[in-house]
Amino acid sequence: NPDSSYCSKLIAKILNIKPTPMTFDASHWRGFRNLPIGELGISPDELFTELTKRNFLSKAPLCVKVL
Repeated sequence: NPDSSYCSKLIAKILNIKPTPMTFDASHWRGFRNLPIGELGISPDELFTELTKRNFLSKAPLCVKVL
């Protein structure tokens, strides 16, 4: 569907992060099939890396406390 999107792409658009050929090298991606490797976009890992460069902070410890 040409009108569909995915979360990391939406966030990248909002924050003006340019798409790049996607990679899924982290171990947590092993076993996933049909990943769009090399397609223009932004993978969740690449989004995390870019946000880290921009000094965005992870709130993961706060989420874990809630759960």
